[in-house]
Amino acid sequence: MTELRVRQANMLSAIAQYQAAQSQLTTSQTYYKDVSLMYKEGMAIYIELLDAQNQWVDSQLQANIALFDTWISYSAIERAAASFNIQ
Repeated sequence: MTELRVRQANMLSAIAQYQAAQSQLTTSQTYYKDVSLMYKEGMAIYIELLDAQNQWVDSQLQANIALFDTWISYSAIERAAASFNIQ
């Protein structure tokens, strides 16, 4: 039963990390859009645009990794609880 509780705590942690990654993704996407508009208006240089784009892509990757970590935690709970039915 202790292993199940540890796995559940890991799942809650993974969910919190995913939510944080989603928040960061939204922020970086907004930043990229703002810098893109500034670049089109001549108020930002190309390297700033590339940096904003890199941050956005990195945030997408981190959000995907956090999502898969959540699914891994879920499967660990199923394994600890032996709740998966084989048909």
